[in-house]
Amino acid sequence: MSRQHVPNGVDQITVVKIGGQLLDDPASRSAIVAAITQSSTHTKLIVVHGGGDAAGELLSKLGIEAPKINGLRATNDAAIGPVVGALAGTVNKSFTAALRTAGCDAVGLCLGDGGAVIVERHPDPALGCVGLVAGGTGDLWRELLASGRTPVVSSIGFSATGALLNVNADDAALGAALAVSAVALVLVTDTAGVLDSQGAVMPFLDEQLAATSIGSGIIHSGMVPKVNAALQAAGQLSAPVRIVHFSQISEALASSAGHVGTTVSSKRLRPSGSPEPTQPMPV
Repeated sequence: MSRQHVPNGVDQITVVKIGGQLLDDPASRSAIVAAITQSSTHTKLIVVHGGGDAAGELLSKLGIEAPKINGLRATNDAAIGPVVGALAGTVNKSFTAALRTAGCDAVGLCLGDGGAVIVERHPDPALGCVGLVAGGTGDLWRELLASGRTPVVSSIGFSATGALLNVNADDAALGAALAVSAVALVLVTDTAGVLDSQGAVMPFLDEQLAATSIGSGIIHSGMVPKVNAALQAAGQLSAPVRIVHFSQISEALASSAGHVGTTVSSKRLRPSGSPEPTQPMPV
């Protein structure tokens, strides 16, 4: 999937992806709502969010199994209704309501609304009603941004035949960024960025440095797939991907702000002469 042509009138769009777990926690949710509200006054934002525990808890109550296969939640015919209800319903609308209450002119949507993004069924039949972003122009989102509104998008899409599909939130955010040729993709997490072995934030990360740091164990555990996904996104988007803590959203989006979090790029970003990351501490 390639970047789309941006019509005149709305450009310099930033896509912000919020993990659903962050919306489950009152403290992080409050900080995110305040930051998005503030930042939307000076930056054109599209906010994409995941579902957190809402969908899983509802499925559990209903006795519906939805195991993860290669990191994706299998969503069968019995599960897709509750997943859509939780993700595009409760989570999206409560998040949108909180933003509007705070003063942000937010509009709650899903990927498929207005045909903003095209979604196709995942080729693995074991996943059921899981989708992959296959293109789109994001025209509806641009129209909303041009009128001063902020799209808040859940990762539910529609197939060409009208089937509801559950899309991984990271994939949805990348698809949204590609559709509008975003100038940046910001991944909001509960960590300050990618950390070195001393616990300090690595401000820049490119393919070479990432490979070295993963191979030496500096980057490990759950951060490995996150970094790999960010590198893949940066390569497809041809724009930087930033990993930031939820308390640093405003700083990350303010054009005059100093550097925060980790900027990931498929191209070499680390300034020449800056030190290599420290080696892992002995265990």
